[in-house]
Amino acid sequence: LAAAAEWTPAAAEAVTGVPAADIVTLAEWWGTTRPSMLRIGWGTERNSNGGAGCRAVLALPVLGGHFGQAGSGVIGSVSTGAVDARSRWPKEALDGPARRHLPMHQIGGWLRPGTDDPTEVLFVQGANPAVMCPAQAAVLAALGREDVFTVVHEQVMTDTARFADVVLPATTSFEIEDIGGSYGSYMVQPVVPAIPPVGEARSNDATGLALAAALGFDWHVPPAVTAASDPGPRRAIVPARQFVDTAPGPAHGGKARLADPEQGVPRYVPLPSGPPLTLISPATSKLINSMFGEFQSPAPSVTLHPQDAHARGLAAGQQVRVRSAQGEIIVPLDVQASVRPGVAVMAKGVWLREHPDGKGVNWLTPATGDPLGNGACFNDTLVDVHPL
Repeated sequence: LAAAAEWTPAAAEAVTGVPAADIVTLAEWWGTTRPSMLRIGWGTERNSNGGAGCRAVLALPVLGGHFGQAGSGVIGSVSTGAVDARSRWPKEALDGPARRHLPMHQIGGWLRPGTDDPTEVLFVQGANPAVMCPAQAAVLAALGREDVFTVVHEQVMTDTARFADVVLPATTSFEIEDIGGSYGSYMVQPVVPAIPPVGEARSNDATGLALAAALGFDWHVPPAVTAASDPGPRRAIVPARQFVDTAPGPAHGGKARLADPEQGVPRYVPLPSGPPLTLISPATSKLINSMFGEFQSPAPSVTLHPQDAHARGLAAGQQVRVRSAQGEIIVPLDVQASVRPGVAVMAKGVWLREHPDGKGVNWLTPATGDPLGNGACFNDTLVDVHPL
C-alpha cells in the first residue's frame, strides 16, 4: 500500500494521460460494487512494464476484497493451469537431449548469421515471423541463412514462406475437425470440416505425426472426438474450484501475495530517453495478425495527432520517414485527432510487399523482453517522423 500511495491520481494522469477524475471514479466503482469482475486485455503486456502492470492489476481484486464472492474474480488469458503437453510425448523424446526454449521474438538474435548457435533446421507453423517479429532487419537476415534448412508449413505464400527451402501445404479451418475455444469465456465448440483437405494439404497435427513416424517415434494418437449429432449446448460436469493448479495454491499458503519475494511490489520503470514519439502497432480490422494479407492487406501508413504533424510541418498524404534506434522506414502520413499527442500509430501485420521500401513496422521495434515473462516489448519503440 505504501508503494501504491506514491501514485496519486494526479501522478497517474501525468504518466498515462487518463484524467485523474476518471481514475478516482473507477476506484470508487471497484471498491463499492459487488460482485465485480476484472478482465485483463492483451495490450497490457506489450512493453517492458507489462509484467509489473499485470501484477498491479491482479492486486486489485485482493485489495477490493472481491475474492471468494460469487460472480467476482478475474478473467485472463494465462497458461499456468494448462495441461503439461509433455504428458503426451513418447518416452524416446522425453529421454532425449534437453530442449532449449528460444523466444520467438528474439529469432533475429539467436539465429543471426555468423552465430555459433547449433540450429540447423527451422520449421515454421502457424507463424509469419518475417512480418510479426520485432527487430525485422535481424529477422530477415536470420531467415535468409543458407546454412539453415527452413521448412514453412503454410496455406499461402507469406513473406516468411518466401525464405523457405521447402513449403508444405497446410489445411484451413474449413478442411479439418477441431475444437475451438473462445476468447474470454469458458465455451468450446466443435469445428466440422466443410470440404476435404485440398490437394496434399495436411493439418498441423497430421504433419507432426507424419514427421514423428518418419523419425521412428511410435506416438499414440487418442481417438478423435466427434461432435454429437445434437449440436445443442452442453454443460461440463466438473467441480467448481478457484485457482486450480495456480497461485494462490497450497504452495503459497492459500493466500495471494501482493509483494513477491523476488520481484517485490510492482513498480513502473520509465523508458530511457529517446525520440519524442511512442510508436504503437495495434491490430487492424483487415487482418488477424498477418492472416488474410494475401488479398486484403491495408495500405501502410503512420498516424499522428494534428498537433504533432503541424509541429513537424507535415501534411496528411505525404511520404515521411519514421526513424527509431533500430532503423527507418518510408510510409505515407495520416493525421487523426483520435490519436493522442506524442503517439505514432502503425498497424501490425501488413505484408512487406505493401511497403514502399519493403520494410514493415517491426523494422523499428526492439527485440527486448519484459523482465517478468520475457514478452516482446513492441510498444517500447520511440520514434520521430521527418519529411522525405
